[in-house]
Amino acid sequence: SDLKLATNDFHDFSVIGRGGSATVFRAIARDGKLYAVKRLDSAALTLNSEREFQNELHILGGLKSPFLVTLLGYCVEKKHRLLVYEYMPNKSLQEWLFGEGNLGMEVLTWERRFSVIADVARALEFLHTGCDPPVIHGDVKPSNVLLDFDLRAKISDFGLSRVKGEPEFGPDLFTSQELSGNLTPLESSAANNEVVESSASNPKQLMYDFFLIYCNNELEIIKN
Repeated sequence: SDLKLATNDFHDFSVIGRGGSATVFRAIARDGKLYAVKRLDSAALTLNSEREFQNELHILGGLKSPFLVTLLGYCVEKKHRLLVYEYMPNKSLQEWLFGEGNLGMEVLTWERRFSVIADVARALEFLHTGCDPPVIHGDVKPSNVLLDFDLRAKISDFGLSRVKGEPEFGPDLFTSQELSGNLTPLESSAANNEVVESSASNPKQLMYDFFLIYCNNELEIIKN
């Protein structure tokens, strides 16, 4: 009920993004703070989307970094799946590069463009060499790079990510106790038990992944 109130019952004017199987809403809490709420399309809920939802909780829910979007909580009720994130007011790099949504945003300066590249590199460095075991994001692209108030970049969307050495998707996180339909802050959820500790990992994998990102995505920054 809190999320329905915060998003005006998930009204269209609260929509800030749409994907293939999910819609993201701007939510305003009672204290005036802004959040982003991702709602999976219940009509298109499949085994894969359910696994990706659980995967997001299992991995991102246990990671804390200034270069990753913070996952704050979740809600599960019947076929409804909701994730609550920190609000990123400057949306995605995709929208800045290609002007999607007619946002009328200014062009990123060269300084900002290279700052975005550096922030993405730091995020990957944290995931690959600062986590034990290492985390492979698996889907870094401009639409999954979000910008905060100061235009600092953070990586989002860990649905396809995986922990090195573990199965493709994390374990089932939901118990009968958690299937209440209430918003569960991650501080008290099972996902918080999966906090990843600092350690060294494989720098070759880090450099390879960043090279692919730079070639496929960051070169778009220079072209635009």
